[in-house]
Amino acid sequence: MPLFFAAFLFEATMTEPGFFVGAHVLVGLGAVCFTLFSIVSILEAGTSK
Repeated sequence: MPLFFAAFLFEATMTEPGFFVGAHVLVGLGAVCFTLFSIVSILEAGTSK
């Protein structure tokens, strides 16, 4: 979800450069969420029978 909002913020930086930092923060948050989701999914797959 953060990556979805980041795409709109990157588009908004064309007219308002102040959104540039916020867009990068959302991309970082999206990367962290994706990484944690992947790790949890792998761990759950390894422990289920």
